[in-house]
Amino acid sequence: MRFEIYDKSRLDDQVKFIDEVTDSWKWKPWYPSKEDLTEIYSRENFTADTRHYVYDGNELVAFLSSAVEGIVDGEQTGSIHIPFVKEGYKEVEEVLMKKTIETLKTKGVKTIFAYIMPAWGDAEEIITKRGFSKKKLLAYRALILVKDFADKDINVSENLKNVDIKRDRELVIEMIHKTRGIPRNEVEKIVDDLIVKDLVVAGSLMQDGDDVAGGLLYKAYQPEKGFLRISCLSKNKKKNLIVDNFEFLVQKADEAGLELLWHQVPDTSFIDHYKKFNLNFEPFNEYVLS
Repeated sequence: MRFEIYDKSRLDDQVKFIDEVTDSWKWKPWYPSKEDLTEIYSRENFTADTRHYVYDGNELVAFLSSAVEGIVDGEQTGSIHIPFVKEGYKEVEEVLMKKTIETLKTKGVKTIFAYIMPAWGDAEEIITKRGFSKKKLLAYRALILVKDFADKDINVSENLKNVDIKRDRELVIEMIHKTRGIPRNEVEKIVDDLIVKDLVVAGSLMQDGDDVAGGLLYKAYQPEKGFLRISCLSKNKKKNLIVDNFEFLVQKADEAGLELLWHQVPDTSFIDHYKKFNLNFEPFNEYVLS
């Protein structure tokens, strides 16, 4: 076995390996393409030595990506991504995690975060063995087969606004800022990136007094896949503005030729508003190692 760090010559191995490893997982992550990774790994402050590859001869058998993140409460933080390990190489797991954690610590990292779904193979088991403890539930996620929910005859509420991200840029920024509590300058960067890359398929906004819910449908890494995001801010938890946004945007996905949507519910208090659709939600958890 030998350890290597990132080099662009390893990207073909990396993409192929991850696709093969995750093929049997309950939830297969939508991993970036080689082109996307090339762009991501060429950004400023990228650190090649925080991407760890394990080879058995010429065969890639394990991979784990990590990064140095920001300062939180005066301490340097870092993160690890999903550990990918080929079946039959379980003994590599502990060594891979140990090396990744040691590398981050040499860069001054005091606290390491991991964001894991139980449906991602053995990822949860691998990180908890290394001392990570569950901190909180961040969101619920579901994969939506568009054909199961698309309805050309849906009755769209008169209160629902068809949002165009370019025309309604300020409205979209305010919607996300208000419903998600994300700083406005960060929202502006997110929205402008979606506009520049021409990723948004459709948007929606519904307001009822002080209650508001809105969503964005945008393209994913593969042409038949997309991301569906709906955010809601409501003082009256019994008032359900999510259903109309969901039905409208899923129909837009069908019209755009999308087949599968990744949907995340960041405010878990609204999960009951999806009962009508009987979706199979999976928890998305934050783990921490101090």
